[in-house]
Amino acid sequence: MRRETVVIGAMLSMTILLGGAARAAAADVDGTYVGNMTLLKGSPTRCPAGRTITVVVKDGKVPVSWRKEPAEAVVQSDGTFTASVGGAQSAVKISGDKLENDIGDSGCTYNWSLKRQP
Repeated sequence: MRRETVVIGAMLSMTILLGGAARAAAADVDGTYVGNMTLLKGSPTRCPAGRTITVVVKDGKVPVSWRKEPAEAVVQSDGTFTASVGGAQSAVKISGDKLENDIGDSGCTYNWSLKRQP
């Protein structure tokens, strides 16, 4: 019976440690990122031209939208996240002060190349 108590205690400790790590990872990526959204694939008549964008990452969550449909992606401990929104797929990596994202559907694909502001 004592052995079960130790195992349960260890599992609770592991859960608490992992929860702390997730919060630490979120704090590491939170911030305001500014840069360019560039058209990679698609007809300029069908796909709007690229532009300067600002993305605010808060609590480790990144807002993503496609054709005015919003979504939110959670950044994983390795700085990556994926999202599916409005028929588009998004694959992102946050590393240091840079956020890179490729987002698109069968018609248009864009790249975000953003830098965290001080």
